[in-house]
Amino acid sequence: MLQGLEKKGYIERKIPAHNERQKNIYVLPKGLALIKDFELSFQRVEEKIVQNLSEDDQQVLQQLLTKINQNL
Repeated sequence: MLQGLEKKGYIERKIPAHNERQKNIYVLPKGLALIKDFELSFQRVEEKIVQNLSEDDQQVLQQLLTKINQNL
């Protein structure tokens, strides 16, 4: 998976001179742009999901989802 991301220019792997077993992964500008696009897409979906909920309903939903997440 990392090789594919690297070949497409989303990440870069660097191996430190002092430890050849260690590989550091860095997100490149192309990868950062993709991450921002994902964040915007998720934000739009979330807004659509809660658009008809009151503030109180949104808070209850958030609390319930937090509980569910903690149990996973």
